[in-house]
Amino acid sequence: EGKTRREILTALVDGDSVSLASPGFHAELRFAAEEALENPTLAASDPEWIGPLQLRFEDPYPTVAGFHESIHRHFPQPLQIGDELYAVDDSPCERLGREEVLRLLLTTDKALSFSSTAGLPKTLRAEAKAALARPPPGDKPEWIGPFFLRWGAVPSVVDVQPNAQRHFHAPLNVGDRLALVDGTSTRGLSRESILHLLCSFRGGMGFEPEPRLARDLRQAARQLLLEPAPAPGAPEWVGALQVVWSD
Repeated sequence: EGKTRREILTALVDGDSVSLASPGFHAELRFAAEEALENPTLAASDPEWIGPLQLRFEDPYPTVAGFHESIHRHFPQPLQIGDELYAVDDSPCERLGREEVLRLLLTTDKALSFSSTAGLPKTLRAEAKAALARPPPGDKPEWIGPFFLRWGAVPSVVDVQPNAQRHFHAPLNVGDRLALVDGTSTRGLSRESILHLLCSFRGGMGFEPEPRLARDLRQAARQLLLEPAPAPGAPEWVGALQVVWSD
């Protein structure tokens, strides 16, 4: 650094060792993006190598088609084929074309954000679009991908397929509520509005536990259904509440 061309060349002639500094992951991506911008556009269905990362430029997000194993050290979780690049630094990639994504990579110096729930975003987007095309289920719950949801002020989980549990740090339980979709609160939103959020789902789902009283009442009611009914007019404990049944 700070040396002239002649000084560097002289040092190369006289020196007996050479140390080369690695340009780093982001510098490699920037260089590769610059080269890609100078090359003719491939067919939309053809994957393209951008440094150590092979991308397929699809709608709504670029999709990982391949990678060098060395890339894993730059991410907290291993990448998988089919993962989606949904942001470069702080800029979302949703519905951007090849050139627009490459221009983001041309200046990247922070982080690439990939969906950490491989396969789930695509599934939910497709299921949400299908749900919008059919009549609302009324008071009945509805399968949206691996989640059986009951619509209300906040959608609640009625059931969940076991293979979906691996996408979450803590297991989902019946009664848990879908509170956030990609950072947007679902509270008070209609079924249609939430499905529209899921149509562009990037991978962020926030579930909150069912309120303790509601959970205790539901569990107590399930147990009482297995027991004989009390005598008419006799009080009965349902969780923390004592009730007297009447017509």
